[in-house]
Amino acid sequence: MRNLIISVLLTAASSYAGTVLYDNSANDTTYTDGFAVNGLVEAGDQITLANGLGGLVTDATTALYNSASVGGSADVTLRLYSLGVGNVLGPQLVASTLSGRIFSAHTVTYLDFAGLNTNVAGTLVWTLAYSTSDAIAPELLDFDAPTVGSSDNTTVWWDTGAGLALATPGFDTENYYLTLDGTAAPEPGALMLLSIGLGMLGLLGRRGAGLYRTSCKVRG
Repeated sequence: MRNLIISVLLTAASSYAGTVLYDNSANDTTYTDGFAVNGLVEAGDQITLANGLGGLVTDATTALYNSASVGGSADVTLRLYSLGVGNVLGPQLVASTLSGRIFSAHTVTYLDFAGLNTNVAGTLVWTLAYSTSDAIAPELLDFDAPTVGSSDNTTVWWDTGAGLALATPGFDTENYYLTLDGTAAPEPGALMLLSIGLGMLGLLGRRGAGLYRTSCKVRG
């Protein structure tokens, strides 16, 4: 009986383990969206996490391609935003900046943002922005389709100077390279399993304690 209860608890607890919440890093379309050519100051995508329930985002990895014939450095900022009803952009949830990242000419640079530790809903918006005094030309990598989670491949979130807004560039490859790691919010069924398992374990413990006390009685 105890082994069965432990099995139930382990099954429920697995829902809390660290996992990949979103992954769009496998299917390279070879297309890019350039910041300069599109007049962008900030750009990103709207995504839905694997379970659609949200969770704790701890780390993110994305990438930029420098299409310029010269290299340089830039400060790159990742932002996560909540999303309201009707695709209305909500408050910023977290921002993380990598300073002085080197971008070689005609090269993809991968950007790892660690320690985000931010709770998010099942659907959110993420963006990148950069600042530099060098003549580099960063471009977002178009990957489609995500292997974990989902995203509309016809829409993006772009800021051309008037604030972030949902845009439709006119292509069907508009999902950008991104992975999110963290802890998924548990499914309702997993919570029920955990509650049942803990309750049964507690009941078994009380019964065991009662048996022990009975076996220790001494007649006077």
